Amino acid sequence: MLPIEFKPKNNFQLIRLGRKYDGGYLVDEKSIIDSEFLISGGMFWDFKFEQDYINLTKNKVYCYDHQINPAHFITTWFLILMKRIFLFNNFSRIKKAFNNMMKPFKFKKFIKNEKVNYFKLGIGLDYENIISLEIILKKISLDKKYFLKLDIEGDEYRVLDDIVKYSKNLNGLVVEFHNVDLHKQRIIKFINDLPLQLIYIHPNNAAPLNADEDPTIIEMTFSENPSILNNLDFEKHELDMPNVYTKKDIILKFQ
Repeated sequence: MLPIEFKPKNNFQLIRLGRKYDGGYLVDEKSIIDSEFLISGGMFWDFKFEQDYINLTKNKVYCYDHQINPAHFITTWFLILMKRIFLFNNFSRIKKAFNNMMKPFKFKKFIKNEKVNYFKLGIGLDYENIISLEIILKKISLDKKYFLKLDIEGDEYRVLDDIVKYSKNLNGLVVEFHNVDLHKQRIIKFINDLPLQLIYIHPNNAAPLNADEDPTIIEMTFSENPSILNNLDFEKHELDMPNVYTKKDIILKFQ
């Protein structure tokens, strides 16, 4: 069972930004609208959340991902496409390979948007091709309200102190926590230290369960001033979707 600190105290009015299934997150609309820019860490080729943010606010987004390699990705999926055509795979598999091969071209078009600032840097400790949240904010603004989205494959734990430190102007936050069973106390401390309210938790069913059948990856949403839907016991939101639609969803249990 997950710690009771992981459980939102109310049910809140939420909207979904990003794709169906993996890449989409439930957020408080007010925290999005009231923010003046978005910092997004970890995108790969999925920029639907960032595009939805721009469509909703007309604000600038600052995107950080050091693992994007268009040439390698295109070559890989071109070879997979040729293989599937050669082996006479069904049309859906051929179409999927073609669509994947086209993702870098769509991404290139996205980052040409005047509202988009893309940096081939990761977010974490300030080292080589990684940049800290502190430096990012000092370069953009320490005075403007911002929304933060983090899916940085375990490096989120290296950013937690900076998030708390620079939470004065933080309107909202979406963060994916990895290896949750190994870092429960760190997450609890973060929840208690952050002046924002935990408004949603989502289990990522792309990762295995631990021995207690709890998710090892969770997604949490925080907001500065969320709108309460009701004071009933926390329940799954109607807009919530499993990350992998072909796998069984996870039922959360709290202590």
